[in-house]
Amino acid sequence: MDANRFTAQRRAHLLGLIEGGVSLEEAAERAGTTPKTVRRWALRGAYGEDAEAGAFADALEAARVRAVAPLTESDLVRVLEGAARRGSIRAAELLLRRLDSRPESTRRDPPADPFSTVDEMFARRRREQIGAP
Repeated sequence: MDANRFTAQRRAHLLGLIEGGVSLEEAAERAGTTPKTVRRWALRGAYGEDAEAGAFADALEAARVRAVAPLTESDLVRVLEGAARRGSIRAAELLLRRLDSRPESTRRDPPADPFSTVDEMFARRRREQIGAP
């Protein structure tokens, strides 16, 4: 595919998809080009062959970095809570440790047995595995 077909509009669409976490192969297909063309443009830009390709290479790298942004603490807590609700004992342990490490002013009264919740989840999961009510 020549440079005229890999238009600025297609490049912008591809970069948006990459930033959204779509693979390069899928993004290229959805933007109406090929992964080979994208890689060729990125290489041309990296070697400084032309300013337009250089700008694209920089934008592609920036989109890839933004696509793998680290989880925030609240994102991580939501992931752990979901896993704990689905029966993950390890996720429940991590959440309990996190709660225990918070400053006193933000803590709620703990249950009489801090592992009772974990025990209940384990028992529920076991019942589900054997098909008992």
